Amino acid sequence: MDFISGFLGLCSAVGVGTATEIAAPGYSRQAIRFSDAVSGAAVNSNGYDFGNVEVAPVAGRAIYDAPTGGNLLLVLPHQQPRPPQGGSIDRGEAGYLTIIFSALASYPTSSAFSGSFAPGSSLGSCYDLSEIIGLTSTQPNIVAGVTVLARGGQFLQVFASTLSAGVTLTVSRGLLAG
Repeated sequence: MDFISGFLGLCSAVGVGTATEIAAPGYSRQAIRFSDAVSGAAVNSNGYDFGNVEVAPVAGRAIYDAPTGGNLLLVLPHQQPRPPQGGSIDRGEAGYLTIIFSALASYPTSSAFSGSFAPGSSLGSCYDLSEIIGLTSTQPNIVAGVTVLARGGQFLQVFASTLSAGVTLTVSRGLLAG
């Protein structure tokens, strides 16, 4: 079962609960799905590829409930804006994106949670594989801008950003909807 099913967009500006989607020739949102959240964490279960689109630096991503227009569900900022790098402006295989919902952290799966989140609320954190610093067996020192996540007796260090809601979100029996 997918925890989230929607459309991933690239953004030139992001804020808590707000995003400015890019507009460029050849750009279109990509279908995206996220697996059931386990202990609050969900990963994308399908790949995406925005192709070679000429845009200004990308400040983050957003998830919408429609391929065009629609409601802004989630805002996934980058810790630092990313410039175009040739080839695809942004792509990732299944498992590339991780979102962590703090409210679901104590639940074994999202299917055990039901609740609502207000527009603009901070929900937890997000990161992608390019924002992973490393995995260590000992608790690392605290470094500004670096989030440390306990993972199976080890410590994952990432450049995580704040995940936020664009509209009122409802989780019912493990499915997120706007």
